[in-house]
Amino acid sequence: MPENVTSRAVAGLWTALQKPCMGGSDSEAAEIYRQTVASGWASYIRVESLLIATDPRPLGFGALTVRELLVAFEIPLQWTYRRPRRGDDGMIGVEMVTAADLAHLLILLEATGFTIDPTPLCEALRPQLRTREHLTAAELAIWWHPKERHRSAPKVLATGPRGTWGTPGHDLITATGYRADLFRDVAGNATALTVSAPKWRPGRRLAA
Repeated sequence: MPENVTSRAVAGLWTALQKPCMGGSDSEAAEIYRQTVASGWASYIRVESLLIATDPRPLGFGALTVRELLVAFEIPLQWTYRRPRRGDDGMIGVEMVTAADLAHLLILLEATGFTIDPTPLCEALRPQLRTREHLTAAELAIWWHPKERHRSAPKVLATGPRGTWGTPGHDLITATGYRADLFRDVAGNATALTVSAPKWRPGRRLAA
C-alpha cells in the first residue's frame, strides 16, 4: 500500500470508518456492474454512484472526493474518447477507470474495513482473465480475491516511512471485523492508517 498519501486522506478514511454503516442500493450497484463489465470502463460519475450505492461513507461527512480516493489507492483515471466516426474532427474526452481497476478499488476499500462486497464485479470479470497469460496488479487482485477475502495482509496508508508515523492513538473494530489503527505525529496530524483483516494470520503470503 502507498506511503505517499496525504494526511487529509488518512484522516478522511479514519473519520469515515468511525461512522455507522449506511444502507445502499443493491439494484443500482448491480446495474452499474453490468454496464461496467459490458463497456470495460466506468466513468468518474459511475464510480461515485457505485460507492454511494454500496458504502457511501468514504465520500460522506466531508471525508474525501472520488478523485482523492482514487489517488489514495493509486487507481488511475484515464482520458477516454469515443472512436471517431466519418466526419468527426474533434472529440470530447471523459475520465474513466477500467473495469478491473474499479474492482481493485472495491477490493482495497473492503480490505480497509468498509462494508463493500467486490464479489459480483470480480466474478463477472474473472472469466476474461482465464485465457490471459499475463495479468495486471488489478487483475491479479481480482483473481486472488476469493481466497484472499478477509485474509489479506494488513493494509497501510501512510504519509511516509514507518519511522515518521509517531504513535498509535486510536483504534476500532469495523462492522466487518477489521481492526483499524490511526497514528498521529507530535503535532497531532494523522500520519498512517493500518487495517488488519479478521482472518489474517502472520506468515501468510502477501497479496498484491
